[in-house]
Amino acid sequence: MAEEVPEDLLCPLTAEIMVDPVIDNEGNTYERAAIEQWLDRSPTSPITRNPLSPRSLRTNRALKNIIEQFLEGNPLIAARLNRATQTKGGCDSKVTPFAIGFCVGAARGQHV
Repeated sequence: MAEEVPEDLLCPLTAEIMVDPVIDNEGNTYERAAIEQWLDRSPTSPITRNPLSPRSLRTNRALKNIIEQFLEGNPLIAARLNRATQTKGGCDSKVTPFAIGFCVGAARGQHV
């Protein structure tokens, strides 16, 4: 039986396991590459729509440690993640259209 990835380990923008999680000043965590890409287009939080600066992002070390422990205990998931990041040429997460729609809907209080 395959191990499910806990939702808290997934980036809300990419729906993928985070490799380099960062936390904003409101306590929301994202994959660094994904939120930086988002902020290149919009200077606001994708979740709350409040102003957000790349300078306010900090490494979420606690979550990074939890993710590393999860991957150590789930080698098949870790192998898939390694293949995916190698295929992309490193951790170059892309913000999906679904994620943009989800974040816009969530900011408006809509269920997506």
